[in-house]
Amino acid sequence: MNAKELMTKDLVTCGPSMLIDDAARRMLDRRISGMPVVDENGFVLGVLSEVDIITRQPTQLTVGEVMTRAVISAHEDTSIERVAAQLAQHRIKRLPVTREGVLVGIITRSDLVRAMAAPASVAAEPLSHHHGGALIWRCTKCGHIEPRRDPLPDCCPHCGETREHFEFVEED
Repeated sequence: MNAKELMTKDLVTCGPSMLIDDAARRMLDRRISGMPVVDENGFVLGVLSEVDIITRQPTQLTVGEVMTRAVISAHEDTSIERVAAQLAQHRIKRLPVTREGVLVGIITRSDLVRAMAAPASVAAEPLSHHHGGALIWRCTKCGHIEPRRDPLPDCCPHCGETREHFEFVEED
């Protein structure tokens, strides 16, 4: 499995000129702890985390003034094992995934744990081949698909919406 197969494609990003209090609201609204900072072409300029926000005052600073500029990222073809090693080695929570320098996704530690916990048959097959009692849920806010053997998830792992925003998806 590689980064492209596991990454979240519904991205929450910001630009370097956004005020950090606006960025903080965006992060709270989407229930995320950080997000990539990109330019108008989608190139990754940095990462904004909760730590970047809470350690900076006043809040009228821009994202570009407080973001972490030393971005550790992975190419979309990077193996999941390498992604896990990068997250652990650098003690980071998220890893932007790029194609030719342009942001195409993000992988979090939670994504890796979820992939490790999934039964091998579920993790290895495309969604259309999930059988054997697995239920498939879709978040109505962000469209994330959550295949699982347990019933309804407590919240969306990608946008953080509560379980009221999930709908059951029947397989064809």
